[in-house]
Amino acid sequence: MNSDPGLQPERTAMSWLRTQLVLFALGLLFLKVTEHSHFIALPIMGFITMLLAILASLYSRYRFTQVFENNMTVSTNECWIKQFLSLLIALLAIGYLAYLWAPSLN
Repeated sequence: MNSDPGLQPERTAMSWLRTQLVLFALGLLFLKVTEHSHFIALPIMGFITMLLAILASLYSRYRFTQVFENNMTVSTNECWIKQFLSLLIALLAIGYLAYLWAPSLN
């Protein structure tokens, strides 16, 4: 029994929004770094990251504009998608750090 059923969907929607913003910012960062580098993977990663942010935005808009009822919980697929996006963000951040420290790629 949830004593405050209105907050869980709002927290989940805010979590999706944070993920989208991080993905979009990473995409912009990769595109900005491309101006000073000839490493071809950076703009590709930037466009893919920004595309994922847009797709996540469309999905969350679809998912969180519905009227929530108490029996509507987060599905297993949504958990897998969020874990995939979190792993992607971590890998992109690690890749960017490796790019910064690898003098031959700059």
